[in-house]
Amino acid sequence: NDQLLKKLDKAREDKENTVKMLSAQFEGIQKENDELKKKQEKMKEEIAHVKRDKESTLQVLATQFKEVQKEKEAVDKANAALAKEKKSMEKKFGKEKKSL
Repeated sequence: NDQLLKKLDKAREDKENTVKMLSAQFEGIQKENDELKKKQEKMKEEIAHVKRDKESTLQVLATQFKEVQKEKEAVDKANAALAKEKKSMEKKFGKEKKSL
């Protein structure tokens, strides 16, 4: 009987130790999980921030592109006007040279 009681006490003690060990492991896993969730939230915020930065950069670039395109159109018009004026001057000077 004493041996059975000793075995039961030992089994109970082993069971309690196992429960304590598993509880400690579970708490450790929960802590890690909480830390990972915090990191994940932080990363989500960083990604959202990068997306906002990217969108605002794209908007700035689109605006700059439109401005440059308008300037190019103005320069093209000015070049076309200058080309016309050059042709008319060449005609005018060509006629004047012939008359001399």
